[in-house]
Amino acid sequence: MSDQNASMSSLRGKRVFVVEDDDRLYCALKDALQGAGCETFGSSSAISKSLDAVPESYFDLALVDVSREDSHLAALVQRFRQRKVPLLLITAERSQQPSSPAHSRGRLNRPFTEQELLEGVLEVIGYSAALRGSQNAAGVHSSG
Repeated sequence: MSDQNASMSSLRGKRVFVVEDDDRLYCALKDALQGAGCETFGSSSAISKSLDAVPESYFDLALVDVSREDSHLAALVQRFRQRKVPLLLITAERSQQPSSPAHSRGRLNRPFTEQELLEGVLEVIGYSAALRGSQNAAGVHSSG
């Protein structure tokens, strides 16, 4: 249990932009993330409004619901990718395989628990940080 608490404490201060158009789910996501110490941004409005609302500041992660069709979704995802913001995409439902995890890197399948949400967020943020670290190290070695 202490390892789990230590892992969750590594979310403290992380900046997460949440894109979810269902008010109830948006509030639940926001509450879970804030409970783990994250700063949350975004709104429960339509994706087109989220696209306009993405500020030009840094985020550790964008949590984006892609389970509904929306013509603005691709543009929103592209905007986060251009800014090199790691993405955790919420999809409609998990695979029909009973052993399929609720999350795999970059994807969170419905239904999911709060614990699975936080594990998915940690995994994506951790993977992204490790990738950036290895790219930075490679850049230092190649220029020196």
